[in-house]
Amino acid sequence: ALLGMPSFIVRGSDAALNIVLNALVVGYGASTALGGDDALAVSGAISRVTQFALVPAIGIAIGMRPLVGFNFGAGDGVRVRGLVVLAAVAGSACLTVLWAAIEIEPGLLMSLFGFEGDTAVFACWALRVSLLAMPILMIRITGTNYFQGIGRAKKAIVLTFCQQVVFLLPLLVLAPLVLPLVTDATPLESVFWGMFAADVASTALVAWFLACDPGLRVRA
Repeated sequence: ALLGMPSFIVRGSDAALNIVLNALVVGYGASTALGGDDALAVSGAISRVTQFALVPAIGIAIGMRPLVGFNFGAGDGVRVRGLVVLAAVAGSACLTVLWAAIEIEPGLLMSLFGFEGDTAVFACWALRVSLLAMPILMIRITGTNYFQGIGRAKKAIVLTFCQQVVFLLPLLVLAPLVLPLVTDATPLESVFWGMFAADVASTALVAWFLACDPGLRVRA
């Protein structure tokens, strides 16, 4: 049952995070020329684009999980390490290509949602900021799936909890309060910078866990 908890935490906390995010975007957006409704529409569009862009990486990581579990159970540490590295590299390559395409031409995607004028300009900016950490996200995705695959559910739960609750939720709330004081970012813009900061922090934590894992230090 514990092995399914990371996925449960992601799905369960997503609902609470969406409520908080929507409230922040509407509230801060209402004080700008963009307006709360358009700001909320932009946030929703970015969420859809992000979910779609991460599909290849998630597919690679889920496909890796049973292979890692089998070879870990068989005591083949060399193959386990090779599978993790292969998944991380392949997934990162996919995400980097998608990220580059989005960063180069975000307007193409945002136009599919019917944004025009200032709303389209803000949507493109927000999309670029929100996905700045996309090339490194495969480390986080691979790490959590690796720990699930080898039966270390508690580590996977801790990492998933940190990603959703310890980093993302506080940064969404704090970024709009702090960044405008030290930069020229507006509170609404700071919400999206908070997403980026949470991605970097959670990925760094998973990378540290992977680096410290004895099972991945095996050399051929």
